Amino acid sequence: MRRFILTAIIFTALVAVGDQLAQKSFALPMEKETAVVDLADKTQVLDKVLPQGKYLFEHDDARMSRGEPCMLIYTYKDGKAGELAASFHCIPVDRKPVRMLVVSVAMTKTPDVFRLTEIQFAGDSKGHLVPEK
Repeated sequence: MRRFILTAIIFTALVAVGDQLAQKSFALPMEKETAVVDLADKTQVLDKVLPQGKYLFEHDDARMSRGEPCMLIYTYKDGKAGELAASFHCIPVDRKPVRMLVVSVAMTKTPDVFRLTEIQFAGDSKGHLVPEK
């Protein structure tokens, strides 16, 4: 009986140590996700209103883990990122994975301006909410 209990304790300890090592060894690297978005209308992002046009949206997990603005929105022209148009620290939410980029907007009091509320990158199971301000 003692041998069984001792074997069970050793086995449990080995499983716990192995699990901890596996989590450290196979931790996913921080990543950046990017997508080019063609905003068809003027779009409010926090206190800025972006004119219609193409923008490069980038989410950076490393910046997020440091508490920095992790969603960066750049102007996009001739296939290249331009100036930083807006940035914010997103609020991550779990979602079902999507095949295509999903950009969610809401109406504002101004008739021709929409407000960006969330972005979810293709293939990702995480949405990125825009804070209210």
